[in-house]
This record gives sequence, structure tokens and C-alpha cells, in this order.
Amino acid sequence: MIRFKNITISGDIGTGKTTLANNLAKKLDWNYINAGEFFRKWHKENGVSLEETKQIPEEIDRKVEKDFQDQMQTKTDTIFESRLAGWLAKDMPGVFKILCVADFDTAMKRMAGREKISVEEARKKGQERSKALAEKFDILYGAKDYLDPKYYNLVVNTTSRSPEETLNFVMNRLI
Repeated sequence: MIRFKNITISGDIGTGKTTLANNLAKKLDWNYINAGEFFRKWHKENGVSLEETKQIPEEIDRKVEKDFQDQMQTKTDTIFESRLAGWLAKDMPGVFKILCVADFDTAMKRMAGREKISVEEARKKGQERSKALAEKFDILYGAKDYLDPKYYNLVVNTTSRSPEETLNFVMNRLI
């Protein structure tokens, strides 16, 4: 039995956070909310590349993150996935915070495969996107170190783990 009311999953590009969140939600039969889906949809609808994250109006970012925080406090049995989810929940009791990490080469190969681009292009876009988001989070929330392990209950290195191994690793720490 899980002793937490909710779980956050955070990480940089290509670290396996979406895969883990999907697998964990299915395994636990929990709800799953992904902030990234909202932002990808916004970028597509507005014709803005993912690397141009600064184009998202500040009020949209703040609303999405505030809604995320409110839901973390009011919902139960929910997986919340976003780069900032763990940091947003840093002071919330009953929320288990997971940080996914992977070495840069592995992460960029994953990104290249997912977005059907070359690894070189993934490196360029990945670095641009990560840098832009880090700057934005610092400006909006003062969150310079939102991926610092100190905010998380569990750090999972997915570099050499399969999705199933990652899920089992996490499940063994949740129960």
C-alpha cells in the first residue's frame, strides 16, 4: 500500500519522466496529469517552437503552475509530471517527489528518437530548451535549482535502466 497521497515526477529532457509517470499511473491505477502536454499544445497552437519557451505569456505559466499546486493539495492518487512539479511540492506533506536523471548523451538520443531528429539537432534543441526553461523558472519563481536532489524523496538514474527496471526500482521504494 502506498503511503503518499500524490507523487510528482520531474526531470530534464529525455530523462524518462513521462515514461515513468505513465507506467506508474497504470501500475497504481492512479490519475496522471502532465503539464508538458498543456505546454506542447500551446506551442503548437501558437506556432512557437518548444525552444522559444519565453514566448508563453507569464500569466499562462503562473496559472498552470498554480493549478498544479492546488491540485496537488486537493487531489489524491494522482501522478503530477512536470519539470517543476517536485519543486512546487517541496513543502507539501504527503507528496512523494521523484527526480529522474540520465546522462546527457542518453537523454539526447531519447529526445532524437521521440522527435525524429538527429542526435546533433537534439543536443542543440535540448540545450536551448533546458536553458530557456531554467531562466524562465528563475525569473517567475526564483527557482534556480529546481532540479536539485535536495527537493526530492527519490532520485532515479534512468541512464542504464529499462522502463520496466525504472518502474520496479520506484515501486520498491514506494511500498
